[in-house]
Amino acid sequence: MVRLREKSIKRKISYYDLFRKVEKAGSGFITRESWLGGIGEVLTMGEDEKESLFSFMDAGEKQVVDYKTFLAIMNSNQAPTQGEKFDWAEQVVERIKKWYGESRLTLVDAFRVIDRDGDSYLSEKDLHGFLVEKLGFKERELSSVRLQKL
Repeated sequence: MVRLREKSIKRKISYYDLFRKVEKAGSGFITRESWLGGIGEVLTMGEDEKESLFSFMDAGEKQVVDYKTFLAIMNSNQAPTQGEKFDWAEQVVERIKKWYGESRLTLVDAFRVIDRDGDSYLSEKDLHGFLVEKLGFKERELSSVRLQKL
């Protein structure tokens, strides 16, 4: 959020204008898709960082952020910390390790659980299915960009 604030000040873009640049549909809400597509016009950042910032703003997991929420976050000192959203891949790996430890499976058997199609390769589809069914992730948390980072 700090980089976003600094960039908008440097470019003399009000928070209202920044919101409108990202929310192009006129609905009054930034969706995950409009955020991922529109924020790049204002600030260069990686896909995972974009996703993390949106998830931080969308703490209620409604998949939309209204102007009031956006403004409150931009004006606050709140920022995602390393322990919150920015180390998503690391958190997932830790959850997989925990699952493995609790499952009491051999390493080979644990691999087979994740390798859903049995082709001896862990594909994005394999990881997606495992994370949803075994670890309880929500579909909206598992973008292709995030899965590729694993």
